Amino acid sequence: MKKIWILSVLLSGVLCAAYSQASISGLTNNVTTITEDSTQRTILYVYREGRFVGAAIGYDLYVGDQLVGRVKNNSKFEVVLPKTDKVEVWAKTESKDAVMLEIKPGEKYYLKCSLKMGIAVGRPDLTLVDSRQGEADYAKVKSSKK
Repeated sequence: MKKIWILSVLLSGVLCAAYSQASISGLTNNVTTITEDSTQRTILYVYREGRFVGAAIGYDLYVGDQLVGRVKNNSKFEVVLPKTDKVEVWAKTESKDAVMLEIKPGEKYYLKCSLKMGIAVGRPDLTLVDSRQGEADYAKVKSSKK
């Protein structure tokens, strides 16, 4: 009985991952643009370092209500942010994590994404890091969103 339960949990995880990947198949660029005007672009550099624990778990990342990319193990991508004062950047699996950005034109922001342990699935952990640390971490991530 225990083996059947474990197989059911694993199978549902695989099906959820496959569905999530299919639902965002239109996101194929390394840069997602939310605003049309490219002068004084504000860029959010999103990255997740490679880790063994939780390597198979990914989650969608949103800026406001717009899906901007899929955060996977050992991945990175850029998002050109809208010209607003504040915006919420968030992700959700079994629970939601979010950070508020006070956008300044021409600035670069670095968002370090990782996972925390959850009951059934890992939970997103989003952290804004300073430019020096973020630039170094971002450069270390080898793969990019394709």
